[in-house]
Amino acid sequence: MTGKYHPLESYLRSLPASQEQVTLSFESIEQVLHDQLPPSAHEHRAWWGNQKRGTQVESISWMDAGWWTLSISGRSGSVLYGNKPVHGRVAGVDHFLSCSRE
Repeated sequence: MTGKYHPLESYLRSLPASQEQVTLSFESIEQVLHDQLPPSAHEHRAWWGNQKRGTQVESISWMDAGWWTLSISGRSGSVLYGNKPVHGRVAGVDHFLSCSRE
């Protein structure tokens, strides 16, 4: 993958295989990207959905690296990624397993 979200894919690929989850703040993701997340990432939980098809190219970066969004917190501005789908839920079935409201 090339483009804006490739550094995130590379970062997630670099994590040890034994690490099953990682929580990243929006700020730390922006540091990895060397760019700001779009306003929609802060405003809409759907931006973090696990979709390999469609127009949400950002999700391809973490999914190609073998990671899924497990939960996000708009309140703390963080996302929890897991390297295994939980209960078989993957792209297009459930966008999130849990979401906190702002």
